[in-house]
Amino acid sequence: MNKQPLMILLLPWLLVGCATTQTQTGIDDQTGQAGQVAKASDGRADIYTNLAVSYMRENRLDIALQEGKKAIAADSNSANANNVMGLIYQRLGQNALAENHFKRAIAIDPHNFYALNAYGSFLCQLHRFEQALVQFDQAVKNPLNRSREVALTNAGICAYGAGNKEKADDYLRTALSNNSRHAPALAQMAELNYDRGDYQAARDYLLRYEQVAQHNPKTLWTGIQTAHRLGDKKARSKYAELLRKQYPDSPQMRMLRDLEKRS
Repeated sequence: MNKQPLMILLLPWLLVGCATTQTQTGIDDQTGQAGQVAKASDGRADIYTNLAVSYMRENRLDIALQEGKKAIAADSNSANANNVMGLIYQRLGQNALAENHFKRAIAIDPHNFYALNAYGSFLCQLHRFEQALVQFDQAVKNPLNRSREVALTNAGICAYGAGNKEKADDYLRTALSNNSRHAPALAQMAELNYDRGDYQAARDYLLRYEQVAQHNPKTLWTGIQTAHRLGDKKARSKYAELLRKQYPDSPQMRMLRDLEKRS
């Protein structure tokens, strides 16, 4: 299967006060600042961080950067603010600055699963696969992380990108054991099984995916190829028609044209 750029997922945002008390027992409970009592603060860093996230989601990166800088100015020891700055600089293609902020976020709060997941995604997109997996594994360990399937799926995608299909399978199955309806894990399992030549399993995962999410160009392309291998002309036609109508300018549409020329 033609490999596409790695699609990495980010955890939903949960922004909390960044100045916290420290655990006095000397035993690391793996929860980080999310499990500590916040000290009184004026809350400006959190407000600016939330604004930066909102503007980043709207792809207004110039304003997001300004708000992120305000957050850092209000509290340079905010793990969340540093994490968001890392994400903004990553989107801007300034990788050195992005990595500095990701590292700063994790230095402040080594168990911040949002920052660990984001930094792992960053490393994976740079093909620093083994380093990325370390970050994802750490994100999964935090007992307060109620979205472990996100980091596990990212780890699976990353292992797959590194060519380690067995490890990718392990991560993705664990993700689905946490949440059997997690669409990105289902999509990646479909692609993984197609590459293995287990076309029936690939189709089964695609059918499960269709029950919880809308198709994107990548999943439609997996569906087209899987149906082609299984000799299922009806399914192939269905996926191809969806790709033509919904994503006519996608790279997958160009690959479909090439496939049809050869068929």
